[in-house]
Amino acid sequence: MKQLLIIGAGGLGREVYCWAKQSKDYQTKYEIKGFLDKSNTPLDKFDYPVSILGDEDEYKIQKEDVFVCAIGNLSIRKNVVEKMENRGAVFINIIHSSCVFGESVELGVGNIFAPFCLISCDTKIQNHNIFNGYVFLGHDVSVGSYNQIDAYSFCGGNAQIKDGCNLFPHSIVTPSVKIMEQSKIGAGSLMLRNARPNTTYFGLPAKKTFL
Repeated sequence: MKQLLIIGAGGLGREVYCWAKQSKDYQTKYEIKGFLDKSNTPLDKFDYPVSILGDEDEYKIQKEDVFVCAIGNLSIRKNVVEKMENRGAVFINIIHSSCVFGESVELGVGNIFAPFCLISCDTKIQNHNIFNGYVFLGHDVSVGSYNQIDAYSFCGGNAQIKDGCNLFPHSIVTPSVKIMEQSKIGAGSLMLRNARPNTTYFGLPAKKTFL
């Protein structure tokens, strides 16, 4: 049985712990070994049956260990994951049991799917993305790596989400629209046109903003 370690013991880490326990893979493919975090205090006020086992930089990777990164900051997540992968860490996907997947979905590694995500047919998802609750990806959507797509967001058929993007809650990307690298789509915004790299958009319809 694989032993899952969750990198990051903050609020997101605690959520991922719950979702991992509610996955169909729990106790069939993995047990939860514990958390890794640079601080040993995040769980002090909480009652969890597993503990923080140390700093991810110093933790000695064991043969049966597998990992998922529950750090919300996209650039920090990327940095931590790359360092761990260089040390031989194996990352897995965490998929809550309530999620629905269509046919021919391609998944990379290290992705996190919160409850009630709907991933339609022929989507392509790369690595280390976080999909919060009730995210809906339409047919043939492509998602790069290190993105965060927040609750109730929708991406229409053939939409493209590149790398390092953040779609805040209730954002809508209409069919075939491209969201380029490091773009941010504000909460409740409607994207009718392609988003430029490293740009923030907000509104109905969404427009470039300087928040």
